[in-house]
Amino acid sequence: AEARRDADDAKAATRLALQSAEDARDAAAAAERRAARLADEVNDAARRSAEARAAAAKIEDAADARAAALRRDVSDKDAALAELRRRAEAAEARVAVEPPPSSNSSVLSAGGLREAAAGGG
Repeated sequence: AEARRDADDAKAATRLALQSAEDARDAAAAAERRAARLADEVNDAARRSAEARAAAAKIEDAADARAAALRRDVSDKDAALAELRRRAEAAEARVAVEPPPSSNSSVLSAGGLREAAAGGG
């Protein structure tokens, strides 16, 4: 009878050990699934981050290009303004040395030419 009890106890211990092993396998499989999900999330986050960096780089490039275009536009306008000032000064010099063709002529005065070149007139 005692041998029978020992055998039953051994069977119960074996069943318990098998159940524990199965529980451990299930827990390991669940942990592997969680790890795979986390790896997928990390990969997705890395992909989104790379996409965001690429989009930011495109925006920065576009802003740089726009800034360069604006600088060129300002430079072109500065050059055009300098040319207008040069022409106005030349015209002022001609007006200063040449007598007006007639008293009722509508020739701008030297001051008026300067004002026109400065954008005021």
